[in-house]
Amino acid sequence: MTFGQGLGGGGLTPEQELELAYADKLLAVGLADYSRKVVESLTLPPEIMDIRKIKNYGALGEFEKAKAVIAKRPGNTQEAWTLKLSLADAYYMWGKYGEAQGIYDSFFAKFPEGPKPALKGFYMESAYKYSQMLLMMDNKKGAAKAYRSALKAKPERHIERQLMSELAEILLQLAEAAPAGAGRAANLKEAKKYIDKILWVQDLWFGRAIVMLAHMKMMQGDIDGAMSLVDDYKDQLKEIDENLKRSAAETGEDMTKLSPMAQCRYMIGVIMHDESKKLLKAKGDRQRALDLLIGRATGGTTRSGSPKRSSGALQHFLNVFIRYPNTSWAPDAGNRFREIEETLKREWDTEVKAKITPDQWAAVEQAQFREARSLFNQQRFKEAIAAYEQVLSLFPERETSVAALGELAACYIEVEELLLCDVVVRHLSERFCQHEKMMTAAGDQVVRIAFSFSERGDKARMREIYDVFFTYFKKHPRTATELFRFAEEEFRAENLTKALEYYEQILADH
Repeated sequence: MTFGQGLGGGGLTPEQELELAYADKLLAVGLADYSRKVVESLTLPPEIMDIRKIKNYGALGEFEKAKAVIAKRPGNTQEAWTLKLSLADAYYMWGKYGEAQGIYDSFFAKFPEGPKPALKGFYMESAYKYSQMLLMMDNKKGAAKAYRSALKAKPERHIERQLMSELAEILLQLAEAAPAGAGRAANLKEAKKYIDKILWVQDLWFGRAIVMLAHMKMMQGDIDGAMSLVDDYKDQLKEIDENLKRSAAETGEDMTKLSPMAQCRYMIGVIMHDESKKLLKAKGDRQRALDLLIGRATGGTTRSGSPKRSSGALQHFLNVFIRYPNTSWAPDAGNRFREIEETLKREWDTEVKAKITPDQWAAVEQAQFREARSLFNQQRFKEAIAAYEQVLSLFPERETSVAALGELAACYIEVEELLLCDVVVRHLSERFCQHEKMMTAAGDQVVRIAFSFSERGDKARMREIYDVFFTYFKKHPRTATELFRFAEEEFRAENLTKALEYYEQILADH
């Protein structure tokens, strides 16, 4: 999200902006020296050059040098605060969260009633960036405070609605985590204030507000009120869905993943399903439990002669699974549909006529992997990790799973979770080394992971992964060639004992 133009982008030529974007990419992959050389080759205004110095010093962890640059620009000007907040970003990148928070908190303390008009865009952008930083640190209370700071800048309506929606979601999460009492009630009250404001305009945020309203009613124990919301707002939600479809047709991007109708139906289905399970476990009202699963009789009959019913959890989950395959709720909706099928057979000896076909499962699988890969391609590695982990738990042994595991390992490398990367390497090797169709692809992924470490100069870890490859993938087409390459390298380096191990392995296995 970008609210305004902070210092550092104005007054530059397109060529300069392109070069600075390239310098940022070099920084992102740890090549700070090369990034600095790119910047130094440009003729930039002094204030922009100072920002670039802060970024480079920060990437190298040279904080004292960064502070020396900042000391040349004292005061509360936008230029001075831009440099300080750039340093805060560097502190955050190095895990120095206390130092980063100290700078941001000092900045917002200077403007308790909101920013001056000249600082509006810069102030909002800083507040939003800070809120995301705090969310990554799982500090929801601090993130809520940062969102409130952003709202003090009195942003344009569409930005204000997004901020209020995201803040309300955080407040609901805080309320859900808090014990019943004043703390929970205060968060719910504040969330309701923002939700009521969002409901004035029928847009995407309106749909999110309906979902949050249902969530709130559920938390307050009003199960029937939560369930009725989809029916109450069905027309508005359908209209938002149609707008998303039109937008998708214009842009070529599938926007149904943002559908509030899908999220609403999924949440209502979860509420009904969970309530039904509670009733059955407590040996309570079986008829109500059944009505929650398949809907209650409303009078009259369908064309097939069956009694007309309202939508139950089964119908909600089937709708989400089939109509919205690329949403994050589709896989769980499919699993819950199958669980309800089993419950109906076990408890009432009833068969479900509607079925989820293998082709429909395949469509959801492809959509889910595509969404995770999109996050990976955008270098949003932490989000991609969560997406890959979810989809792989649902589709652990498919052809698309092998490539996804390789990309998951690449994400772990980027965020420096090397132990988890090792786990993926072992999983790929042990699970697929004997698989008739997927062995070659799995071995290729292991080699690709090893090569990633080679590119980073980590030869020791690269060799460890290759040793795993040689142990498990004896029948892989590349194994003998790779073994011979390693043997020759060790021989030339006069590491004769290790070279002999590789040569003996070639003779034994190939």
